[in-house]
Amino acid sequence: MSPIGRIFIVLNLILAVFFLGFASSNLAANQDYKTMLEEEQTAHEATREDLTTRLDAATADRNQLERDLGNVRGQRDDHKANLDRAQSDLADQRQRNDANEQLLATIAGTLQSYDSTNKELADKLETANDAQVAATEARHQAENDRQDAIEAQNALQRQLDGASGQIADLEVELTQTRKDLGDKTVALATVIEVTGVNPGDIINVPQIDGAVLLVSDAIQPGLISINRGADDGVQRGFTFHIFSRGQYKGRARVETVQNDMCTAVILKTFENRTIEEGDAATTRI
Repeated sequence: MSPIGRIFIVLNLILAVFFLGFASSNLAANQDYKTMLEEEQTAHEATREDLTTRLDAATADRNQLERDLGNVRGQRDDHKANLDRAQSDLADQRQRNDANEQLLATIAGTLQSYDSTNKELADKLETANDAQVAATEARHQAENDRQDAIEAQNALQRQLDGASGQIADLEVELTQTRKDLGDKTVALATVIEVTGVNPGDIINVPQIDGAVLLVSDAIQPGLISINRGADDGVQRGFTFHIFSRGQYKGRARVETVQNDMCTAVILKTFENRTIEEGDAATTRI
C-alpha cells in the first residue's frame, strides 16, 4: 500500500475515534438532560396537584363561608321581624292597658253607686224579713200539719207501689219463662229431628267428651274408635255425637268397650260431612 493510503487510513481511524468520543459524550449529556427534565416534570406535576388540592379546599371554604353568611343574614332578618312583631304587640298591649284602666275607673264608679243602692235595699230587706219571719212561723205550723198527712198518704202509696211492682215483676218473669220454655221446646224438637236422638237416652247417659282416634269402613256403614272407655264411664249402647268446628257430622253407638277406649258403629252421617280422625265426640249435645 502506498504511504498516502496509509496516511488516509490513519486519519480515518483518528477521525472515527474522535467521532465515537464526541457521540458518546453527546449521548451521555442528552441522557442527563432527559433525566433532569423528567424530574422537573414530576416536581411540577406534584406542585400542580398540591395547588389544585389547596384551590379546591379554598373554594369549599369560600362556599361554606357564603352559606354561613346566608344563614346569618336569614337569622338576622328573622330576629328583625320578631323584634318588629314584638314592638307592634307591645304597642297593642299598651293601648289595651289604657282602655282597661278607663274601664276599671268606670266600674269603680258604678260599684260605688251600687254600694249606696245596696245599703238602701238592705234596710228595706231587713224590714221585710221581720214581717216574713212572722208569716213563716204561721206557715210552718200549717205545713207541719200538712206534712203529717202527706207522710201517711206516702206510706200507703209506697205499699201500693211495692205491691204493683211485685205483680209487674212476676208478670215479666212469667212471660220470660214461657218464652224460654217455648224456645227450648223448639230447640229440642230440632235436635231430635236432625239427629234422631231419643231424649230419654240423653237424660240417662252421663256427659262424656272425647275424640275420634280411628275411622274404618271395613264394616258398613263404618266403625270408629273413641279415646274414652270403661275408666271414663262408657258402656255398651251409649251414643256418641260427632262434631268438628261446630259442625254436626253424625252419631255412633258403642259396641265394644275397653278400659281407655271404645269402638262404635256409625248410625247416621250427613252428606258431605265425613267423620274423620280428630273430630270431637260427646254423649250429650
